[in-house]
Amino acid sequence: MTTKKLSVGEGIVYAIGSIIGSGILFLPSLTYKKSGNDVLVVWILATILCIPLIQLFYEMISKYQNNSMEEYFKEAFGEKISSFLPFLIFFTVILGMSASAIIVGGFFAKFFNLPFLKIATAYYLIFFGLITNLKGISFGAKVQYIMTSLLFIICILIFGLTFPEASQNYSSLVPSYNITPISQGILVAFWAFAGFENLSFLAPKFENPKKDFLTCLLVALVFCGAFYLALTANYSSLVAMEDVKTELGLYQLAEKITHYKFGVLIVTIFSLFAVKINFNSWVAGVSSLISENNYFLGTTYFSVKNESGTPIRAVSVLSLCFFIISTLYYLNPLLMNYALEMVSANFIFIYILCIISFLKITKGPIKKAIALTTMLVFIISMINTGLTAIYPIFILLMFIGFKVFMKKRFV
Repeated sequence: MTTKKLSVGEGIVYAIGSIIGSGILFLPSLTYKKSGNDVLVVWILATILCIPLIQLFYEMISKYQNNSMEEYFKEAFGEKISSFLPFLIFFTVILGMSASAIIVGGFFAKFFNLPFLKIATAYYLIFFGLITNLKGISFGAKVQYIMTSLLFIICILIFGLTFPEASQNYSSLVPSYNITPISQGILVAFWAFAGFENLSFLAPKFENPKKDFLTCLLVALVFCGAFYLALTANYSSLVAMEDVKTELGLYQLAEKITHYKFGVLIVTIFSLFAVKINFNSWVAGVSSLISENNYFLGTTYFSVKNESGTPIRAVSVLSLCFFIISTLYYLNPLLMNYALEMVSANFIFIYILCIISFLKITKGPIKKAIALTTMLVFIISMINTGLTAIYPIFILLMFIGFKVFMKKRFV
């Protein structure tokens, strides 16, 4: 069975889907709430910090074109410790994507004034991601092209319609360069750039992994970084700090458009497209990771693929977790608020592990110095988040406990 390979164009739309997706709906409001008038500094620094990370992931792909992150971790930490990676990413993504689905559901419920649409829309998004991925990566790439094109158009519309009024208030965003809110903002901003590792899981599916991976990431970084910065600037200029509602995010920005109903309709449609491409990208990437790692839960059960080459069991289990967790968020919205920050802490923790791996393997002193500086910024961000930084440690303890249980049961 021959698996369809991704072209550069298809890789770019998957990369954009991994990065911009759900985060664009709430990160402008969340980073503004965390960082205040330093919010633009947060996005500029977060984007700059992506450059050494791109170098890190590029070297992974160059050295290991199959399962690059897993192999990278394996060389640095050994096979047993590296098997923690899929476990960590799995428990990060099921929290994060479920929250994204509920946030979009909230947009639809508010627009149509029908509360049940909150969970119904979330279920639809999860089901759509399941079906798209079961159809195979070729079908998924076609869907990504359509969704990304619409996303691009809607991003421009939202920015253009809010720019005239927002531009008059840009002076309110003169930064004060306060280290604590900046570091807290950077942590949550990295939700946006979590797509780097997701794309690395898809790297083996590229026609030319080494060359195409770098091209796709750079294009996606420029595209997504520009839109995050632009929409955050407009949101922060138009929404007073005391009125910020993280879960509504861009919906609040749309309410500032002169033709109110037209604006919120655009954002509501935009949210659907954004999270659709996000689900397609993340389900494809994470299902590939766990299906190709036999140490995930200590079994090869997830390696089974259907006729289109899709790891059907991995995709199905992911989707089931999305359904369960989104239901919990719907029943208790407070859980989702905690989850948003915990997921961001997890992504930073993953990047710290990647940098440690990089430092153990690479020999260039300049590269090591840059990597150490980047890691220091991430560690400061983690420290300033308080208790949310405990979540990745909790997952690690869960993983160790599960491994001990499996060993006692099957030995």
